[in-house]
Amino acid sequence: MEYTDEDILKRKQILQKRKLDIQHQIDKLEAGEAVPVYDKTQITERFQDVLRTAKDLLIDFNEVEYNFKKISKDISSKYATNEMLKKEALDLTFTALNELEDSNQGKSFYAFWKFLIDTDYQEDWNKLIDELYSRLEKNEIAHQDTFLKNLKRNLNQAALKVTDANSKMASKVAKIIKDSGVNHKITQQLIFDIKKELVEISKQSEEPKVGIEIESKTHFVLPLEPKLTYTIKDEVIFTKKPERAKDGPIETRSLKRLLEHSGVDLLAIRKRIKTALDEKEQTTLEEIIETNGGITEGLSELFGYIGELRKFKHQYNADKNIMVAFDKATGKSIKIPEIILVR
Repeated sequence: MEYTDEDILKRKQILQKRKLDIQHQIDKLEAGEAVPVYDKTQITERFQDVLRTAKDLLIDFNEVEYNFKKISKDISSKYATNEMLKKEALDLTFTALNELEDSNQGKSFYAFWKFLIDTDYQEDWNKLIDELYSRLEKNEIAHQDTFLKNLKRNLNQAALKVTDANSKMASKVAKIIKDSGVNHKITQQLIFDIKKELVEISKQSEEPKVGIEIESKTHFVLPLEPKLTYTIKDEVIFTKKPERAKDGPIETRSLKRLLEHSGVDLLAIRKRIKTALDEKEQTTLEEIIETNGGITEGLSELFGYIGELRKFKHQYNADKNIMVAFDKATGKSIKIPEIILVR
C-alpha cells in the first residue's frame, strides 16, 4: 500500500516508523539478543518463490519477442494490401511500441536489459547467487534446480532474440519509409492488387493452380537427390579400435549435465559415502551401495554415486570388474571397474 499513496505526509510517517523499527532492531543486536533466522522450511519456500519469479521473467522476455514479431507482421501485411499509407504505418508502429513499453512484460524486459548490460549489477548478481546456493548447502537443503545459476545466460539469449526481432521490424519500417512508390498510378495499383492476392492465397491451405508449361522434355539434374536402389552400399568394416579416454568417467562434462536433471538426491549420496569413510579408512563403491540397500532409482542413482566420487579420494582397479544391479525386478545389471575409496 505504501507506493500507492501519493500523500507526502503519510509517506513520511511510514518512513519514520520504519526508521524507528530499524533502530530498535539495531539496539537488540547490540544488547546481545538472539538474531531471528529463517528455518529450513522458510528458506525452501522463499527459494521456490525466487525460482518461480525468475521463470516468469523469462516468459516475459519471450512475450516481448512475440509482440515485436506481431507488430512487424501486421504493419507489413496492411501496407502490402494498401490498407494504410506510410504515415499511418509509422503511427501504428510507434503506438504499438509505446504500448509494449508500458506493458508489464515490456517494463520487465527493459529493466532487466539494463541489468544485463551493467557490469556492476552482474557482479552483485553473481555474488548473491553463489551466497544463496552456499546457504542452501550449509543448511543441508536438497535442491536439484540449477535454473538460477543459468538465469543470466538464459536471459541474455532471450534478449538477443528480442533485439533480433526488433531489428527486423525496424528494417521493414525503414523499407516502407524509403519506398518512393511507382510513377504511374495504374501500375502502382496493379502491384498492390497482386500483393493483396498473394496475402489472401497465403492464408489458404490450398496450393494455387499456378505453373509453367514446357513443350520439350526437360531433364533435371539433382546432385543432392538420395540414391535408393541405383548402387549397393559398401559394407563398412571398422579396422581401428577406439582408444580409451585419458580422463575417467567421473570427469566427463556430459555426466555432470546428466546428473543435474536426473532427480537423484546427490546430497544423500554424498552423506552415505562420507559415513562409510568415517567408519572405515578404506572401502569400495560396491560395499557402500550394498550397505545402503543397493540401487533403487535405476542407472541415474549409480551415476550419482560415480559423480560424487570427485569429492573423495579414489582409484580404479582395472584388473577387477564388478556387476552392479540397477533394476532388481527385471534382473538388469551393469559391469564397471572396481572403485576403491580411501579416507
